[in-house]
Amino acid sequence: MKKIRKKILILPLLAMALIGCNNVSSSASLAPSSEPVTTEGPSSETPSSEVPSSEELSSSEESSESIETTSYELATTENYSNRTLDHSIDMTALNSLGTQKMLVVPVVFTDTAHHATDEVLTMIDKVFFGESEETGWESVASYYHKSSFGKLTLTGEVLPYFYSMWSTFEFGALEVSEEQGYGEGNYWDQTHHLIEEIYNTLPAEKFLEYDQDGDGHVDAFWMIYIANIHHLGGEDGDPFWAYKFYWNRFADPAKPTPNVYAWASYNFAKSGIGYNFNIPDAHTYIHETGHLFGLPDYYDYDGATAPAGAKDMMDHNIQDHNMYSKYRLNWSKPFVVTGHADIHLRPAESTGDFIIIKDGWNGHVYDEYILIEYYTPTGLNFKDSQGNGYGSSSNNQLRGFNINGVRIWHVDSRLITYTHETTPPYKIASAEWSDEIVLGNEFSYTVIGPSNTTTRSRVPEGGETTNKLLHLIDAQGVTSRVGNWLRTPTTAGNAALFQTGKCIAATGWKKYIQTSETFNDGSPIGYSIEIGEMDDNGVNIIIRKAPVVG
Repeated sequence: MKKIRKKILILPLLAMALIGCNNVSSSASLAPSSEPVTTEGPSSETPSSEVPSSEELSSSEESSESIETTSYELATTENYSNRTLDHSIDMTALNSLGTQKMLVVPVVFTDTAHHATDEVLTMIDKVFFGESEETGWESVASYYHKSSFGKLTLTGEVLPYFYSMWSTFEFGALEVSEEQGYGEGNYWDQTHHLIEEIYNTLPAEKFLEYDQDGDGHVDAFWMIYIANIHHLGGEDGDPFWAYKFYWNRFADPAKPTPNVYAWASYNFAKSGIGYNFNIPDAHTYIHETGHLFGLPDYYDYDGATAPAGAKDMMDHNIQDHNMYSKYRLNWSKPFVVTGHADIHLRPAESTGDFIIIKDGWNGHVYDEYILIEYYTPTGLNFKDSQGNGYGSSSNNQLRGFNINGVRIWHVDSRLITYTHETTPPYKIASAEWSDEIVLGNEFSYTVIGPSNTTTRSRVPEGGETTNKLLHLIDAQGVTSRVGNWLRTPTTAGNAALFQTGKCIAATGWKKYIQTSETFNDGSPIGYSIEIGEMDDNGVNIIIRKAPVVG
């Protein structure tokens, strides 16, 4: 009887060790760092010797028997191109790999010609194509070369000043179409008139030079307006801000038309504290160029929440891109977990290491999953994490995380495919979750359903949803409104980062996910995560798969 009683006690304890956290040793010694990643970053061709082996990983003292902790691999499935989603809606984006070219046009209005100096033109060139040391931080080109682990090289040119026929006030009053159609006569934005003016003035040879893929569209088109930010007062309809949009003209192989484009004031180059035209500020231009690659904003357009914590290049224009963004741009591949795993993560900004957790993952970036990366205030994260950080005034400054720590994200970038009726008025006939992006069907298109703006977040059934595209999970597990950036516009602080010894149990996700203890699709997360030892070289992530119940 004693022997039977002992077995009854041991089995539940072992199960707790597998799904819980308290029995996992967080003091395991750090695994030896593998060789530094080359400038090309991780890829499906990474030699197996670069993937940490079970001997290199820390071992847990969870039970008297050894637990296999190598149930993960570097993703081998093919990810979508960063351009595919834009192609589904008959638009385009700049290719995020290889050597790409951007055409930059500085635009002068009849009442701003006195600002069009040689100094300003030199500054614009530094902002886009200068060396790091020629700027106050990075140029657009130097930033993206570093952020992509050398997988992207941006080249191009800043044209001489283009003198428009309009004054700033005449430009702001130009006709804007209520219906968004294609072709001549449709102007969705005042800037469309300006693009048309530029297009009709410059020779075909110039546009052909910037259509490297031969699709009849200029690969990336930038306009820098020589006028103040919010020049017309900043009210609705004032085009003098910074944004990315599309010009709605059909492709033309003989004279490629601009399609995806960005627009911003020259004064953004001196908007940051400590920056000026001699040491210009490229933060805003880097952010908008991120949109040219197809990346969305991660802030809440309604200003009600801050799902991503407000500390990211596509959130509040600071620091490096997070690993979800880099995965969308195909600059790195994840470690994919399928069971118990001890994984040594090196700093994400320099190596591209990150983890995806989701049983039944569909094999590419457009799915729902937990994403884990190791943040360090180094490289592109460094400058904006120091002192008071980055900002345009003493009252408008944001500092990035200035300590090492693990960032855990809840990603929900599931796709919805819409199909329209084939006869007028072309109503939506169906909307369904999809693992594939529809291309080449004029009556169907695919978009990401969730958004960090609630009023833009969609589900196939229609109506608003609270599903967020990219949610930075708070290590504190805050559930009240106070201090919770998923419920208020609060900015995340250092306490948001997970530190050694911190654990999320397999059954304890609700206070971190906030809405439920499952994924938005209703499936259980089914894993516990504990943060092991960390230093500047990396951190041990201890992952245990919960046993299937029932």
